[in-house]
Amino acid sequence: MAHTTTATDSAPGQAPDRRRGVPSRVRARVERSWPARHWTSTLVVLGAVLLVGNVLPFYPGFMSFDSVVQLGQALDPSTLADWHPPVMTASWWLLMVLTGGSVGSMLVAQLGLLWAALTLLAVYVFRRSGRRLLSLLPLLLGVLPHVASMSAVIWKDGQLAFALLGAVVLLLFVRRGVEHTWLRWTAVAVAVLLCAYAGAVRYNALPAIIPLLFLLTWPAPRPARRYRLALAGAAVVGALVATPVIDAVRPVQETHPAASVMLDDVLHLYSLDELRSADVSPPLRDYLVTLATTCPPETRDVNYTWRCANTTGTIPSVFLTHADELRDLYLSGIAEHPLDYATFRLRVFGEFLHTPPDEVFVSWFTIGANPYGLAFGPNPASRTLESYVGATTRDFGFVFMPWAWLLAAVLVLGLGWRRRESAEHAGVVVALGASSVVYVVTYLPMVIGYDYRFVYWPAVAVSVAAVLLLLDRRTAGTGPGPAVEDEPPVHDATAPMDLGPAGEPASPPRTPAAWAGAGAGPTLAPAPAAPARPSSPGSTS
Repeated sequence: MAHTTTATDSAPGQAPDRRRGVPSRVRARVERSWPARHWTSTLVVLGAVLLVGNVLPFYPGFMSFDSVVQLGQALDPSTLADWHPPVMTASWWLLMVLTGGSVGSMLVAQLGLLWAALTLLAVYVFRRSGRRLLSLLPLLLGVLPHVASMSAVIWKDGQLAFALLGAVVLLLFVRRGVEHTWLRWTAVAVAVLLCAYAGAVRYNALPAIIPLLFLLTWPAPRPARRYRLALAGAAVVGALVATPVIDAVRPVQETHPAASVMLDDVLHLYSLDELRSADVSPPLRDYLVTLATTCPPETRDVNYTWRCANTTGTIPSVFLTHADELRDLYLSGIAEHPLDYATFRLRVFGEFLHTPPDEVFVSWFTIGANPYGLAFGPNPASRTLESYVGATTRDFGFVFMPWAWLLAAVLVLGLGWRRRESAEHAGVVVALGASSVVYVVTYLPMVIGYDYRFVYWPAVAVSVAAVLLLLDRRTAGTGPGPAVEDEPPVHDATAPMDLGPAGEPASPPRTPAAWAGAGAGPTLAPAPAAPARPSSPGSTS
């Protein structure tokens, strides 16, 4: 009888290849394992492990000059001032009250928000795609250098980014469909609060949240535009009234932080002779002349407030007593020298986008000098992080360049807009791209330093947009669930946020729309040496 070779038999004259079945057996075992069968729970566990691994080695958090100033005001609210938006200081004070005085509670809250958002995003990606590897991408974002570099630094820039990240992720779930009404209302309410906090925690952040407000969805079956406008209005009003409300509870000292930006412009709009003859009070005139002679405009562009003739590290007294005169001089200078003003600001903005090598500042890896007994001794984790960031800066410096993130934001904005009629998450991508572009452009009239932290939100936003673009690409034309040929359907025993098991839609199919609405801590050993200081300590923007 003739021998017939099947697909699983070896060729005639050859020994059977027992290795061919090994990948299939390994894959079958992986599919039967508890983590694979409960992948949502696995993602949550991974997120929790990453959170703990991020908090413990860096506790109570890295703190620069700005951080220490805000900590001091949180410890003694009678010194509260508005040089930095007081909402972060008030939040720190509240956290310490709730935790028995733990200074590190702010680090736990900050990183908790980051990893909770990234974990929820990972769960969302898995529930929409059914792909385990793809769902790991959001968690990977948290350890990439452009995110990890300053996630443990107590700066308002990080809190702005993590608040907006959390809001966007929650709104992704609401857009997809949350069955329980109370959970839907809670998600939307938290998203609005996070947007309001982000708008209040930096003075130039409010324009950046406007594009994201288009993602707000009324949590009840009332799709009317006025209800969505009410949610957007609540976020904007919340951001605007945060400081007045805090001031009503605990008086906030007015320090005129905008004077710092005005000072840089005045020193570049007026000659030394014009400053000497300026029609202002003698103390202000003497201060301006001292700065112009000590640090001539041709040797310094920005940040005169802190980097020229400031030997005390405190807010100049003329800001407190002569802010109105400085503002009038600033406005007059712009009116009299509009071309000089435009030229100066465009040049400084260009240097901000492509930071000069001697001005590059990425992050902070210690605790600055302070009278509170807080210090941070380098440990293996902090040294590894510093080396990791340093190597990235040296070999891939563009990662920390504002121009790179502005360009990336424009690209994802264009891609989202181009796919607005076909891609499910195009509206979210457009919102993230627009928010990033607007946020960077707000620095045009107010660049006060060249720190990477000033584009931290665009870096985070563009990264999330890239994940969503990849998710749309993987699910295009296939619906939710795996799209790889011969790959068995992924079943998951858990279904958080009321999303159905992977491979099943959570709500009836609908035509994708561009916009959703259309449809005291422990003290560690002191560090032996402090790293380079930020280019703009005490910056207010």
